[in-house]
Amino acid sequence: MPPGPRVTISAMARPRIDPEHPDSPARAIAAAMAMLLRRRGYHGAGLNEVVAGSGAPRGSVYHHYPQGKDAIGAAAVRMVGSGVVHALGGGATRAAGRTPRAALGVIAAQLSGWLQRSGFDEGCPVVGAALALGPDTPLTREACAEAFAGWVDALAEVYRDGGIDASRAAPLARLSISALEGAVALCRAQRSIEPMQEVSAELGALLDAASTGTKSTVTAQAGTASAGGASTGTAPTAAAPRRVRRAGR
Repeated sequence: MPPGPRVTISAMARPRIDPEHPDSPARAIAAAMAMLLRRRGYHGAGLNEVVAGSGAPRGSVYHHYPQGKDAIGAAAVRMVGSGVVHALGGGATRAAGRTPRAALGVIAAQLSGWLQRSGFDEGCPVVGAALALGPDTPLTREACAEAFAGWVDALAEVYRDGGIDASRAAPLARLSISALEGAVALCRAQRSIEPMQEVSAELGALLDAASTGTKSTVTAQAGTASAGGASTGTAPTAAAPRRVRRAGR
C-alpha cells in the first residue's frame, strides 16, 4: 500500500480531504462540517454554512446524508478520528528509540503549534461534537466513541513499544488524551500554550516513572531468578555440644 499523505496531530483541527477523491461531495461536506466543529462546535455548525464551505450542491447534502446533520457530524468525526490514528502511528511519534515521554512531547508540540497558528480560535472537532451529544445525535455519539477509542488504542501501542507494561499502557493513553484535550481548552481560554507545556511535563514525568517501573520489575525478576539458580547448599550449622562421660558415673 502506498504511503498516505503526511498527517500530524493537528489533524484534530484540520481534516484532509481524500487525495484520491478530492472532489467527492460527501468528503467535502464532512470536511466542511469538521472545520465548523473546530471553531463553533456542533450547535454552531449550520447546514447552510456546511454547504457553503463544501462547495457542493445543496441537493447533494441530502443525497449523501439523508439522516441530516447527525450523519454529517458522524462523518466529520470519523474523518478526523482516522487522521489522528494515522498520525499517531507515523514516524513523528514512533521514531526508533523514542521514549513514551518523547512521543508525548511531539504530540504536545504539534498541538501547541496549531493553537498558536489559529490564534487560539480553534479546538478539536471531536470534542466540539462530543460536548453537544444528546438524544438527537446517536450517530455522532457512536462516531465520537469510536474516535476516542481509536486514539487510545494507537497511543497505547506507542507506549507499549516504548517499554510501558501492557496493563498500564491503555489507562495511561486514556489519561494522556484526556489531559491533552483539557489543555487545549485551557490554552484557548488563556490564549497561551503554557497549560499545554505544563500538562506535557507532568505527563512526561508520569510516563518516565511507568517506564522505569517496568524496567525495575524486569530487573528484579531477573535477579531473583539468578539468585534462585545459584548453589543451594545449606549453610553449616553449629555442632551440637559433645557430652563427656565422667569416670565412675
